[in-house]
Amino acid sequence: MNISSLTIATFSALWILLLIIFPSDLERITLINLENILEKPSQDYALGTDDLGRDIFARLISGVKLSLFVAFVVVSFTSVFGTMFGIFAAWCGGGIDLLFVKIIDMFLAFPGILLAIALTGILGGGVQNIMIALCAVGWVGFARLARAQTLRVKSLDHLMAAKALGTSMPKVISKHVLPLLAGPLIVEVTFSFAAVILSEAGLSFLGLGIVEPMPSLGGMIRDGALYLLIAPHYIIVTGLALMSLVITLNLLGDGLRDHLDSKSV
Repeated sequence: MNISSLTIATFSALWILLLIIFPSDLERITLINLENILEKPSQDYALGTDDLGRDIFARLISGVKLSLFVAFVVVSFTSVFGTMFGIFAAWCGGGIDLLFVKIIDMFLAFPGILLAIALTGILGGGVQNIMIALCAVGWVGFARLARAQTLRVKSLDHLMAAKALGTSMPKVISKHVLPLLAGPLIVEVTFSFAAVILSEAGLSFLGLGIVEPMPSLGGMIRDGALYLLIAPHYIIVTGLALMSLVITLNLLGDGLRDHLDSKSV
């Protein structure tokens, strides 16, 4: 089981790495050619063209890279902020912990995607605004996980000994708490990547995310839906690209979780 899980995680990571390093052709991404509108896959256009004659394959690669970039920035911020928030709440306990829990519950009272839609509606579209909106709602999961894990490990003997010896809280957290939380947090990061990509695609599909001429998987699915009967390849290949990306990230998370769980047994 260990080898199988590790193999899945490795192949998933390699597949994503190949997508990232695959070269992008800016001209084929943005060049409008009205003579080649909605062409089917051919030798010149591997996946056909869209409603403006642009190369779907080139735009897919660019859209995947942009989605991964947004996910990387959002998950980097939310994982650090949410983890520190949860650890601090659990470590302090008492009234501070109760206050922080109420803040978390307040964010959880509304679905995250609805809050993101509201924020992007206020801020407007664009890469920067969509990252701000997703960061504002994405930290809660990390905070809950970090708080629960910290409550579990804070009473361990070596942590109690470190506190009794007068070790400062930042040093205890960095030297003892964070290493114990690393496994669950790494798994949460991979699943959060997939969730952020889906959220970004959903917002772009609604017209609240990434704006033209930058390609977005959600925006391409929205445009392809208009031509489903005359150019089904447009929405099919884009939908499959989004589905395969999310499945790959989930498989990576599953593989890492199984591998880390087996190592802890």
